[in-house]
Amino acid sequence: MCIPTGIRCKMMDNYVMIIFPRSSLGIKKNMRIANTIPVIDSDYYMNSENEGHIFICIKNCGEETLELSGGEAFTQAVFVEYGVADNGDIETERNGGIGSTGK
Repeated sequence: MCIPTGIRCKMMDNYVMIIFPRSSLGIKKNMRIANTIPVIDSDYYMNSENEGHIFICIKNCGEETLELSGGEAFTQAVFVEYGVADNGDIETERNGGIGSTGK
C-alpha cells in the first residue's frame, strides 16, 4: 500500500532523506517499508512529475491487520550529507520518483 504523505521536502543539493519505519510499528506490528530503505534525492522536490510529494509504500508482514489512523506517525526521516565520486560521467537530467536513480 502506498500512502501519500502530503509532504514535499526541499534539501540542499548534497543531501538525501532516508526514511525508516517507526521502531514501535516494526516491533509491535511487524510493519516494513516495501522498498527496504527509501532514499529521496534532493532533486525530487523540483524534478518529479508528482510535484515532489512523498509517497511511502508499506507492507504488513504480521498476521494481524495493520491499522493506521489519519495523522498517525508511521515513519521517520533522517537527512544525510553525501559525497559523489567523480568517475567522468556526465550527469543527465532525470524525472525523480521511484526507480529514477541512475536513469
